[in-house]
Amino acid sequence: MDLGLKDKVVVCMSSASGFGKGIATEFAREGAKVVVCTSEAFKAELDQAEKDLDGERIKVPEEESDVVCELCGRRMVIKYGPHGRFLACPGFPECRNTKPYFEKIGVACPKCGKDIVMKKTKKGRKYYGCIDNPECDFMVWQKPSGEKCPRCGKLLLEKGNKLVCMDEQCGYVKNKPTEEK
Repeated sequence: MDLGLKDKVVVCMSSASGFGKGIATEFAREGAKVVVCTSEAFKAELDQAEKDLDGERIKVPEEESDVVCELCGRRMVIKYGPHGRFLACPGFPECRNTKPYFEKIGVACPKCGKDIVMKKTKKGRKYYGCIDNPECDFMVWQKPSGEKCPRCGKLLLEKGNKLVCMDEQCGYVKNKPTEEK
């Protein structure tokens, strides 16, 4: 989602673990230069700037997803919170349905055929698993490439600049194709 923040300076006032940190991370991904103020050092200047804006606020556009709310039938939107993105029903406050947002990588699960998504552990380490977890228990630490192993037919995983078979007994390895610009 392009918010038009490339090369802009964004100032976030918040504690290091609060709402501002999640928003600041998303703004940084969009190319903005982010300044996070965790003290009251700039409070007077920010209050003056807020008065100069006459209460005018920048509205971050909501990105609509393809997920439908089970409670009211509306298409859910992607929101930003202190722990990253999540799906929320646009019918708030009548409908308070929320779900975690998982980034799809475009590869089908070899066990059930549904999408593989990137997830994070409690400590923040990335892994890839089936969106239908816990019914489907597929999970790998390396990113699946979508290609099948020519020897055994299982998925190839990206390890550095190589593609390796997810079956260690197979042992198939090939160089990752280079992307030309």
